[in-house]
Amino acid sequence: MRCVTRLSVLFLIFAGFLVSACVHDSTPKRPSGMEKVQSCIETRCSQLNLDGLSLADYGVLNDMDHLRVLMISLTDFADLTNISNLTELTELHIGATSVTDLSGLANHPKLTVLHAQDLDATDYQIIGTLTSLNEIAVGKSGLSDISFARSLKNLTSLSVHHSEVANLEPLRNHPSLQVLEISGTKVETLTPVMSIRSLKHLSIQEPGHSDQMNQQIKQLRDRDVFVLDQIAILVC
Repeated sequence: MRCVTRLSVLFLIFAGFLVSACVHDSTPKRPSGMEKVQSCIETRCSQLNLDGLSLADYGVLNDMDHLRVLMISLTDFADLTNISNLTELTELHIGATSVTDLSGLANHPKLTVLHAQDLDATDYQIIGTLTSLNEIAVGKSGLSDISFARSLKNLTSLSVHHSEVANLEPLRNHPSLQVLEISGTKVETLTPVMSIRSLKHLSIQEPGHSDQMNQQIKQLRDRDVFVLDQIAILVC
């Protein structure tokens, strides 16, 4: 009986090793940031996704002038001079990085999409010079002034959620804005927004609104603007 018991235990241990080996082998190894860079260089790819993958030296990106889309969010990327030669970029994602100086964006005049949320930057006005932009995400930050939007006539989507923005006056009579995300801001009136005839979607999720804002939300809905104005509560 003892021999059978020992054999059973040994079998179970061996089976456990086999299961572990199978599980380990079935999980593909995620390429490192540098491996993705090297592959992109070899194929002269136009899009490089490094989200969550830091590099020891970001300067290597400056020689990749074939890039049109660069995603480098959730990394320790800190200096836009490391991509200053990528003048043909049309899409740039630098959210939740260590970038604080946005002046280097001037080297990317062809940008149509800029995601630069969750940064410790203090001056966002350079964004107003990038007149090809049609999508901007700069929320979760200390941003308080969106006057840069006045010069962006092609802008269709703007997200400034959870920022210090209180004044939407720069958006008055904007000719093309369709999507506006202002949840978690200090905005207390939608008066400038009422003049945006192209608006289709407004997100302003807050625990409560003033009577004036509730009336403005109703007027927008009467114009078939989709307004998300309540905080969603997930029930499991």
